[in-house]
Amino acid sequence: MIIFTDENIPPHLAPGFQLIQGPESLKTGIPLEVQHLPDHFGYGSKDVDWIPEIGRLKACVITRDTNLSR
Repeated sequence: MIIFTDENIPPHLAPGFQLIQGPESLKTGIPLEVQHLPDHFGYGSKDVDWIPEIGRLKACVITRDTNLSR
């Protein structure tokens, strides 16, 4: 599974979360990646562009955005 942090989350948190999660994934055998959304879709990308792709990946997003397109 992939967990993305949105562009409104400080970019340094995704690699930090990944550092913490890496050993846990090895221990449990459950792969989990933490990545920063703009690294894949760019800053300022429209919700209608990245939300469907997140769904296809069966991923989730950590965000503070209260105005997401639905």
